[in-house]
Amino acid sequence: YGIVFKDGDIVKSVDQIEEKQPIEIRLSDGLVNATVTAKNKESL
Repeated sequence: YGIVFKDGDIVKSVDQIEEKQPIEIRLSDGLVNATVTAKNKESL
């Protein structure tokens, strides 16, 4: 799977996840997409 920011940047660290939102998590099969925000870290 990969984590990609909505603007296309690739997440390289947890710090980036906290700094930018929303982000999109894409599984390699392309069937599942989830949007999470820094305010709801439990979703990760």
